[in-house]
Amino acid sequence: MKLLDSLYRILPDAQEAHAVPADGTAIYTVALNAEHGIYRAHFPGNPITPGVCLVQMAVELLSLHLGESLRLTCLGSTKFLKPVLPLEAGRVTFAIGYEKTGLAYSLNVTVTDGNAVCARMKLVCNKY
Repeated sequence: MKLLDSLYRILPDAQEAHAVPADGTAIYTVALNAEHGIYRAHFPGNPITPGVCLVQMAVELLSLHLGESLRLTCLGSTKFLKPVLPLEAGRVTFAIGYEKTGLAYSLNVTVTDGNAVCARMKLVCNKY
């Protein structure tokens, strides 16, 4: 399920980060939609962005960055360090380091809301 443009949108003021840097890192700042239906279930009155949504967002952002359709094939070491609260954070930054090996992309993702690290993830994706 695609979450871009429903659960989150890419902020236009982050456009410069979309260029492909030489070090294989993509950086996107996104705005969360606190009115999205997922927050009615997770959790009413105290919305928290589900970890699985953060994983999907990282895959979608790298897919957009590379111009290729990617799918998650392996979830490695993943640590959720601080809840991503859409009513408080509003903006979240994904720093996605990636390396291509054969058909697979290895990702090291850091998710922050301002100065605090919310999650660190190691993912592997393949082209669709």
